[in-house]
Amino acid sequence: MSLTELNLNDVPEPKNINFSDRNAVEKLLETEKFRPCANLRCAPVKLQHHQLFMPMCDEGRFDRQGVAEFFDMPNTQVRSLSPVTYMNIPSWATLVSCPPDCKGYKNRTVAKTQKAGGYAASWLFEHILKPAEIVWAAVWAWLFK
Repeated sequence: MSLTELNLNDVPEPKNINFSDRNAVEKLLETEKFRPCANLRCAPVKLQHHQLFMPMCDEGRFDRQGVAEFFDMPNTQVRSLSPVTYMNIPSWATLVSCPPDCKGYKNRTVAKTQKAGGYAASWLFEHILKPAEIVWAAVWAWLFK
């Protein structure tokens, strides 16, 4: 579809959201358009005179409608985006949503549990198992002197 063939009749009207307010953007991300995913977050964008917040999918899997099809979507793999993308956040951000069959979907609760489990395992290894290994090595070295 080219820009001249753009049909905006089927596109839902964008909501009036203040993208300079982090709470407003996080409320947008909690609507039925988005799934509670660990890859979905609200990212700050510092422009020359003010700061905006935009929805970001770390996997880059937004389902885009209307004019949002023509903008580069922000994610962690893409380091730099077009200034047009940043300047038109209110135009495209209300027209994106999570795809229903997202392959990169991770439930937030499960992801937080896995992250906490990883931190607990690394702490256990660093503070319990490593020092115990050193103590046992010293004991065996003293026994077989």
